[in-house]
Amino acid sequence: MKRKLQVWLIVFCAVIGIYYVVNKNYWRILQFVMNGPNRKQTELSFGESETKLYLNSYSEGLNYHIRSVSAIRENHKANENTDYIFTSDLDIFYEVKGDTLKIYTLIQSQIPAKFSSKVIVKQIKLTNPEYMNLYDKQEELRLKIF
Repeated sequence: MKRKLQVWLIVFCAVIGIYYVVNKNYWRILQFVMNGPNRKQTELSFGESETKLYLNSYSEGLNYHIRSVSAIRENHKANENTDYIFTSDLDIFYEVKGDTLKIYTLIQSQIPAKFSSKVIVKQIKLTNPEYMNLYDKQEELRLKIF
């Protein structure tokens, strides 16, 4: 009887262990512990002009994710006075047309008081179903994801 209990306990612990190893959050935690905070930057060019904007992403841990639109190249901490800041963990859909950057989002960013660029940034607020449909229509609408 004692031997059966030990076997069941080992099987139970193995199943729980496998669950945590396969769980997506485990890999995010492991990546954070091994690499520290994650930074990413994408440069956007607008037409013939030399005007550029930068999409910045900064994530730390499991639920701290900030994305920003900045006119400054340096991968700096997002500044509410100079950057459009998106604190949602969701992807940002965007498109560049001429001198306009269109951002499709569920939660709009506040318009920064000191944003200095010739580029027009338009935020298009969507409902949750509209936003989720963008994943299916992304190629058709020629949207990019950040």
